[in-house]
Amino acid sequence: MKKYFVYAIMLAAAATFGLDAHAVPDEKDLDPSVRLPVRRLHPEREFDKAMKQMHKDHEAKEQAREAKEQEKEAKRLEKEAKKEAKNKSKHDNRVIPPRPAQRQAAASVDKSLMKELLSKDYSLKKFDLYEEPKPITWKDDPVSNDVNGLLSHVSSGRRNGNTFYTPKGVSLANDANDVFFCFESSGNAPGRLHLRVQYYADDPLNYNDITFTIDGFNYNFHPSKPARGKQGARMYWEQSEDALTAKDKDLVYALSHCHWARISLKGADGMNHVKMLTDKQLEAFAHTFELYRAMGGKF
Repeated sequence: MKKYFVYAIMLAAAATFGLDAHAVPDEKDLDPSVRLPVRRLHPEREFDKAMKQMHKDHEAKEQAREAKEQEKEAKRLEKEAKKEAKNKSKHDNRVIPPRPAQRQAAASVDKSLMKELLSKDYSLKKFDLYEEPKPITWKDDPVSNDVNGLLSHVSSGRRNGNTFYTPKGVSLANDANDVFFCFESSGNAPGRLHLRVQYYADDPLNYNDITFTIDGFNYNFHPSKPARGKQGARMYWEQSEDALTAKDKDLVYALSHCHWARISLKGADGMNHVKMLTDKQLEAFAHTFELYRAMGGKF
């Protein structure tokens, strides 16, 4: 009865809206899903459900992590307890002598060795004369090299109409730092042996005294009148060249026969320029001095 009622309503609607009654499909041709009741979706309910599930999963993970941490802490405590018990068993097995025996053993120690050590003199003794380093002094050694062999170690030029000899590789320019022997020769015999000192830096020094420390001993030298000047915006140069006399014989011999040497230019206002001389510079002293004597130079 109900289906005929529905069919009647459909025919009435078709007649009202001008539809063809034959265009309405038969009930058997309809898709069963069309007749299912319409389900109203509620997005907020679905979101709440998802959030509850997410919280439930998070709580499960936290419980698993806490259980794992507790298990790890329990194992650590068990390990420490075993270690402590092992150490305790080792200490308990030690044989500790009784205190009275210790006191008795200490009382029987021979104290003569202690008295002997305390009575010794540990103060520093003076070196014997043969053990102390000695200053290098002048010796009139014979010349062992010939002039031709020594000329390979020096450079020659012209100055004041004479031949001017300097160690090979040194520069006479203002922008050079060096110290060396040099001399002039007119051909027959050389003149006086000179000591030349050159200073170049960004601070003026104004040195008037020189101290050579040679193998541990100081040799003082007073230059006559150092020349000074300024190069560029911030650089300063100072140079001195002095003829050496008989009073400088020890210094000359020491510079040409030492193992090590240090030069100290005594500047104004307490500022000094201190520099160790290189092996090359010491060899240049020796070769120039030897050439000077081989050519007939004397003090």
